[in-house]
Amino acid sequence: MDDEPMKKEEMNGRSPLLETSRARRAILAIALLMPVLVLNAGFTILLNNWEDLHFPMSEEEKIDFTLFSMRYEQEIWGEPNITAANSIAAKLTPSSQGLYFSDLDYDDESRANWNPWLHLGRLLLMIKYYGKDVLALDHDALTMVLGTLDYWLNRDLQSLNWWYNRIAVPQHIGDIGILLGDHLTGNRHDKVEDLARRGILITGGLNKMTGANLIDAVETTIKYAVLTGKGYFLKMAVARAEEEIIITGGSTQGIKQDYTFYQHGVQQAITSYGVVYTSGLAELAGILGNSTFQFSEEKIGILVDFMLHGQRYAIRGNWSNYLGNGRSFSRANGNNARSIKSAVATLLELEKTPKKGELQEFHDSFDNLSLALNESKYFPFSYTLVTMSPTHYMAAKGAFDGFINSEMVNSENRLGKNLGYGGVTTYQFTGAEYNDISAIMDFSMWPGTTAFHETDEVLAEHGNRYRSTTTHSGGAAEGVVGGLYVDIENEGGLYSRQAYACYRGLMVCLGTAITCTDPQNINGIFTTVNQVFAENASSNGVELEPGTTVINSTSVVSNGAFAYYHLDGTHDLTASVTNESGSLARNNPSQTMTLTDEVFKLYYAFGPQPVNESFAYAVLANVDGDAPANASNLGIAKITNTDSVQAVEFSDGTTVVIFHEMGTHVLLNGTEVSATTHCVKIY
Repeated sequence: MDDEPMKKEEMNGRSPLLETSRARRAILAIALLMPVLVLNAGFTILLNNWEDLHFPMSEEEKIDFTLFSMRYEQEIWGEPNITAANSIAAKLTPSSQGLYFSDLDYDDESRANWNPWLHLGRLLLMIKYYGKDVLALDHDALTMVLGTLDYWLNRDLQSLNWWYNRIAVPQHIGDIGILLGDHLTGNRHDKVEDLARRGILITGGLNKMTGANLIDAVETTIKYAVLTGKGYFLKMAVARAEEEIIITGGSTQGIKQDYTFYQHGVQQAITSYGVVYTSGLAELAGILGNSTFQFSEEKIGILVDFMLHGQRYAIRGNWSNYLGNGRSFSRANGNNARSIKSAVATLLELEKTPKKGELQEFHDSFDNLSLALNESKYFPFSYTLVTMSPTHYMAAKGAFDGFINSEMVNSENRLGKNLGYGGVTTYQFTGAEYNDISAIMDFSMWPGTTAFHETDEVLAEHGNRYRSTTTHSGGAAEGVVGGLYVDIENEGGLYSRQAYACYRGLMVCLGTAITCTDPQNINGIFTTVNQVFAENASSNGVELEPGTTVINSTSVVSNGAFAYYHLDGTHDLTASVTNESGSLARNNPSQTMTLTDEVFKLYYAFGPQPVNESFAYAVLANVDGDAPANASNLGIAKITNTDSVQAVEFSDGTTVVIFHEMGTHVLLNGTEVSATTHCVKIY
């Protein structure tokens, strides 16, 4: 073939005609390539003239960008701390590629908490702690910093997790480049700029991302704008961020119509990715200040509404409701919600921010529980019922086969499968009741669930993003009263119909039709009332001793700020207080925190083969310790707990009726109510 390289002896013997033919083909090839070369040159011109073609900058905007860049750099610097800087530098070891930290594993392949990333984190801190003046005057300090940067630039380390390569590393490199400024020259400057560019919106489809990940790319693009002095990248980033501040329906990711938040599919993430989204946008709005680049009033209004009508209902004090945490629940201090408080504080400082009175109250409620809302609310996009007041926060979460109820990614929350069953509950007063309990909890027994008791090894086998096979779940709320139902249909042949009715600090929980159809099942089936840190646990006023206690009466069981009541005499209720030791690494291998503490559990045990079993219990807010000694004084007039109808009628006539199928139900006052399908009715 003519296109193959010719051997030497063949070339020596070729004819002049062949040489002429080859010359002509070469000329023709060059002629054909010319349009491509011109096109490439034109593309380069397009990139270099992006400002004029896509995001033209007015003279006022150019001035604003200069001021913005100065303000942005100042925000990054912080306070110098020479002692801290020297402490970091003391850990450095020289090599032919630069300075590295001998205690880091640069060959680490972990997808979460990737060890090499700490190199850039320490470098950034070292730069901040030395400060601008020292780096300008102290040659040794600057040499130390540049040598540490060189190690990363020369190795160009890559993670198996795209997030580090496209978000975390470019963001850190962007800040490092901004702070070092004119200290970066030649090849070093070019490498820093290239690494930062990997995370900007026009690179590798990042512009098509959504939700929190999109906001991360926006932030990186802004850093790149300041690093390179190209203001049109800031304008582009703000424009793309504004496109993401919208309310969506269906399965689209982002803020939903009920002010919950989806990320990575149909998955509630209001206190995980939703926090990243809120914090990133609020921080950007704060830095933009009153400049011409600031978000429109409409967009700031949407962000404020999301915080007031969504995130406020997912937070208790400085802590979040773990039902919206996703895999962050598996991390140390994973329930911390203070970054939302900081975001609220930032928005309060802006002139354009609407509803400042409500926003200020939300901000103050983090540290003053008396400012907590007093109402119940149902969120249909996350199948979650919340009831809250200054004395309590309670929530119950349903499930649906099209809904991802357990986020298990990068080996984080790898034991969280039972979160996907539905019927999961939380009871909080301070908000910190469940923080870090994943180090020592039994992951088969999430509060509220009816589930098989399985080992860690079995739970881990279920893999990423477990979806329930449940097909019916819903709820409703009015004022301080609300109801939720979920028809559990587990793939292992476990069925149950569960209902939750809340009213004035009382949650009544009902279960019926509990059946396992798998004759081979040998795992016990439990309904867990609660599993939480033990805090002055008692039964009928007597302190619970370590071990288990069988409760076959309707007298009060107390732990922390809540009282529990056994309402159904069909099965005994079991309480246990045990001393447990464990590590967060069980549920998240990237975590190292260990914990020893007492755990309080309250549960029903049905054995491996239940047939049409049931339960009924109530949980009452008891922060003042004056809960009734017996369930007969709870103000419950009647409970109905059948396969077709579950209902709670309170003494004042307030009623929650849950229909699992078409039918009618007669209330105590003689009123007949009916339904044609699954629903919750409140009277």
